[in-house]
Amino acid sequence: MESYMRTTSPSVVVYDGRTYRSSVTYSAADGGTWSYVGICDGTSLWARDSEPDLAWPLAAVIDEVGPLSEAGTR
Repeated sequence: MESYMRTTSPSVVVYDGRTYRSSVTYSAADGGTWSYVGICDGTSLWARDSEPDLAWPLAAVIDEVGPLSEAGTR
């Protein structure tokens, strides 16, 4: 299980051929980062910045780790 801590730097994530700027980024224990992406059509995703093809609907993340605020795990 990876651990995440919130950082303040905005991040850019590519998903489904489109680029989004995330509002929240979490840093992983292995040095990578994950970003929360709120998309204007109401979709919310988590994506690994170094692997932008890995993205999950927010509901799937909540199912796995519960609601995240300042820190969480996946």
